[in-house]
Amino acid sequence: LVNGRPCSGVVMLNKKNYNFQKNNAKDYLIMLLFHELTHVLVFSDKLFTNFVGVTTPLTNKVINGVQRTFLSTPKVVETAKKYFGCSTLTGVELENQGGTGTVNGHWETRVMLGDYMIGSDYGETVISEITLAVFEDSGWYKVNYYTGGLFRYGKNKGCSFLEEKCVQSDTEVISGNEFCLKTTEPFCLSCRTGRGICYITKHTSIPAEYQYFSNPTIGGYEPPD
Repeated sequence: LVNGRPCSGVVMLNKKNYNFQKNNAKDYLIMLLFHELTHVLVFSDKLFTNFVGVTTPLTNKVINGVQRTFLSTPKVVETAKKYFGCSTLTGVELENQGGTGTVNGHWETRVMLGDYMIGSDYGETVISEITLAVFEDSGWYKVNYYTGGLFRYGKNKGCSFLEEKCVQSDTEVISGNEFCLKTTEPFCLSCRTGRGICYITKHTSIPAEYQYFSNPTIGGYEPPD
């Protein structure tokens, strides 16, 4: 680090871990490399406190009964308020699940699914303007926000999308573009670039704060709660 700014870093990709014959292998590895380089450059809980002129980059708040950590730097808050349509937003939630390399070092998947800086693999991966705002907030980089225009997950969904349970009482989703109720129901990705099915399955157990159905073992994709 030089005055808090990273001046070098190392990213290693083990080719034995990847199937280069898959149709999307090249795109996947490019975004994976972007992801890891972003960790080196700016997106790390070890770097947030070094941001120029930012005294309190992280805040805490209870959402759905869980104490969560938020990145609350000025440009991130400004950009996320406009993106989600939530004027009272005070920060963007960081991931609270996974190992030590994932927790607080990635966006919360429930809120930012599809952004390249979530902590799990996902087929729809793009660069959001909210992640670009992290670069600007560091004080180390200038940003072209046009490159973030493809992110659509949760756009204009309001504060309830960020702070309330995804499914209410078995029968109602907080947003029909992001969450669903019926297994194998046809479902479009939030970016409108692909189509799949609703993923709901039976788990061995689900923490109480992530239970949305009367059957406490029924739930969806684990990373987004």
